[in-house]
Amino acid sequence: MRSRRVNELYTSMGVAFDLRASFVSGGACWGVAGLMRGSGGSDFSAAEAGFLASVAPLIGTALRTASRSVLPGAGGGSGGPVVIVLGAGGDFTGVTPAACDWLEAWQAVRPGWLGVALRGVAATLSGSATGAAHARMRDVTGAWVALRAAPLMDLDGSSTERVLITVEPVPADEVIGIMMSSYALTSRERQVCAEVLTGQSTSEIADVLHLSAYTVQDYLKSIFAKVGVRSRNELVSRLRGS
Repeated sequence: MRSRRVNELYTSMGVAFDLRASFVSGGACWGVAGLMRGSGGSDFSAAEAGFLASVAPLIGTALRTASRSVLPGAGGGSGGPVVIVLGAGGDFTGVTPAACDWLEAWQAVRPGWLGVALRGVAATLSGSATGAAHARMRDVTGAWVALRAAPLMDLDGSSTERVLITVEPVPADEVIGIMMSSYALTSRERQVCAEVLTGQSTSEIADVLHLSAYTVQDYLKSIFAKVGVRSRNELVSRLRGS
C-alpha cells in the first residue's frame, strides 16, 4: 500500500495508475523510471509492463555508459550547505542560499527535471526501513552528488508532512568505484586498479595481491581494453574524471 505522502502527491498531480522500473546493468542499478496515467485513462496492461521489462536492461546499459560522460553545465553557485525542504504536495517550501543557486542552475539547463528527481527520492521514504532515503546523481557541472532525504519532524516527534533533502559531494573514492562499475571491471580488476591509483609498480601490485607480474600485466591489458586507454596515466585520469 502506498504511503500517505505518495497518495497525496499522486492525487495532487491527478495520477491514478503508475508503472515503475529499475534499470540494472552489471549487477548495479543505474536509474529508475515511473510512468503515470491520470484517472481518465486505463491501468497499464501486462503487454506494456512486459515491454518495459524487455527494454530495461538496454536502458540500464545505456545509463551505465552515459555515467562516464562529462555533462555540460553552469557554475557551482555560492557555496555553503545545499538543503531543500519539500512540502506534503512535493512543493519547495524552504531552501538555503546555496540550494537556491543550485536549483536555478538546474532550471537554466534542464527545466523541471530536478524537481522530478527530488520528489522521487522523497517518495522512496515510504518503503525505507531506516526512515531515510539516498540516491546519487550527476549535477549540472558533471560532478557526482548524493541526495539524502529524511522526514522533517517537530520537536515533540510529530510528523510535519515535510521532507528534508541535503545535497553533498560524493567522496572521491566512491566516485572511482562508480566509474569502475560503469566499465564493468571484475573484482580482481578493481583490486589492480586500486593499486595503480596509489602509484604501485607491477611488481609491487604482484606482491600485494599475491600474483605473478605476468598475471598483473594480463589484468592491466584487460582493464585498458575495457576503459579504452593505453597507459596507466590515462587510466588514472579516466577513473578520477580529470
